Amino acid sequence: MVIARSGVINQVLTPPEVIVESAKQYNEEYIPLTIEHDIRNPPIGRVVSAEVIVLDDGTHVLQGEAEVFEESDNLDSLPKNDKSIKIRAEEIDNFLVLGNQTFEEDEDVADIYQELRELGAGDRNRVYREDSVEPISLLIIGFGIFALQGISNGFFSKLGEDLYEKLKLKLKNLSEKKSLKQKENLLQFQFFVNSHAGRRIEVNVVITNPSHNDLDGFFAFVPAMLDTILSGLPVDDLDICRVVFSYEFTQLKLLYVLRSDGVPINLYRI
Repeated sequence: MVIARSGVINQVLTPPEVIVESAKQYNEEYIPLTIEHDIRNPPIGRVVSAEVIVLDDGTHVLQGEAEVFEESDNLDSLPKNDKSIKIRAEEIDNFLVLGNQTFEEDEDVADIYQELRELGAGDRNRVYREDSVEPISLLIIGFGIFALQGISNGFFSKLGEDLYEKLKLKLKNLSEKKSLKQKENLLQFQFFVNSHAGRRIEVNVVITNPSHNDLDGFFAFVPAMLDTILSGLPVDDLDICRVVFSYEFTQLKLLYVLRSDGVPINLYRI
């Protein structure tokens, strides 16, 4: 399958060097295969290898080989090996805001998106573009690295009362924008935790079409709920690298967990 190619696509230039570097990454680690980059759904497979093909016109094409999971697969039929998903975590003073291209291209939300980025930390020139014809609006709020069972205390300590209220208010203002209300949009809160064995785990909470009540509930209750749930998960025994939740109508729901080799685990079948 074709993963990417050099040249100008959707007004974005991808140099050949980026294609070559991407091939190296795909061969060194597993890359989950997802549908439309929607983190709410577990990966349907994983890219196991990649190569660069140079066309006659000089275009560099990244060709990948993927393994698609079957419903009958289990943890024994998909044994672990030396390759794994690389969890890229960074220390953040307070929080980091990153939206996909829909937030830069939509004039209705572009200004408040930039205000959110200025309120937080990190590189404000950093961009995130999804290779999709009609990408879902996705806004990621990252809070950095925490100890296991330490999200709640660390979350409020990082923000402080003033920043806590400003962030919540900005997100509420954003949720009121007409252009977002007319389509599906995702708000993804992201944390990283260190397990007792030193394993780095990515934790995501996704709110679909967030309301004021959803935002109030998240900030008031979800960090403590995450501490409770994560402490009961066998993260080290199952070699878990990613956990994904949804939050809606005061309910925090575990969607799936991902093993470090990209295999989604159904905890109810273990």
